[in-house]
Amino acid sequence: MSAPVTVIEADWRAIADELARALQETMLRNPTLTARDWNRAHAALGRYEDAGGRMPSGPADAPAAPEAPGGTD
Repeated sequence: MSAPVTVIEADWRAIADELARALQETMLRNPTLTARDWNRAHAALGRYEDAGGRMPSGPADAPAAPEAPGGTD
């Protein structure tokens, strides 16, 4: 059985949830985001979800990573 969530932990989780939403919105709204930055942000959101964070609600299908100029980044 896990210990009850403390108020401080709940506050940090709320902050982390808000930051995850902001990161996702920034990713989706930034047309100049490089493939490398997209991949880093996407990986960070994946780690956040793996750690038990609530993924931000958004489009059901997130767009694929943008193509890097020249085919690689």
